[in-house]
Amino acid sequence: MDLTNYMLLACERNMLTNKFGIDVFYRAFNEATRASGVETGGAAGDYGRPLLVKDNFFLALKYLSEAIYAERAKEERIGAFEIMFQEML
Repeated sequence: MDLTNYMLLACERNMLTNKFGIDVFYRAFNEATRASGVETGGAAGDYGRPLLVKDNFFLALKYLSEAIYAERAKEERIGAFEIMFQEML
């Protein structure tokens, strides 16, 4: 998944708000592509562009959930990823 599709996912799931703008999503995407090793290439024209593959896609979601739902996770005493997963469904 490239950055464009990642941002479209965030828009489709109504995760972008005034409090959490595009920069939070972009930062989670960049950290995930750097942490797990960037896999590039594949389709024509995609060479050199960072892509989220299976492992670092879930890592990006984890980073994103920690950024957005950290306070609520402390209040409810459950994981931030679980809260985000419930909100997405």
